[in-house]
Amino acid sequence: MGQITTAYDLDGTLCYTDFTEGVSPLNIVHKNQRNATLLYKPEGQIIIITARPVSDYNSTYYWLNKHNIDAIVYFSPIVNFELGYMINYKLKLLKELKIELYYEDIPEIIYALQQYGINAVKPPWIK
Repeated sequence: MGQITTAYDLDGTLCYTDFTEGVSPLNIVHKNQRNATLLYKPEGQIIIITARPVSDYNSTYYWLNKHNIDAIVYFSPIVNFELGYMINYKLKLLKELKIELYYEDIPEIIYALQQYGINAVKPPWIK
């Protein structure tokens, strides 16, 4: 039996970004992304499906390289952190890429993806 195709969310799953209290994710500072705390380091090349917009490419790959994480990252083409958008965006990619296991930290996204037959779970390393 072969290895299953796994993908990861980024913020809250692989890293913790320290948001300033009262500041929405739309106003996230690239410096904070670059200095995010590593929560888990998967082995080998991984797939990341994040709601971060493509404008966060440089700060995201800076962080990944800093932690020696080899990843193919799928960024959102637009800045939109509304729950419905994130669910639909991730669902579309998960189906297209035939992902068999997806690690996500947001319970509402996990539940919604599961309703569409996606094996989305909270990572065991997140309390």
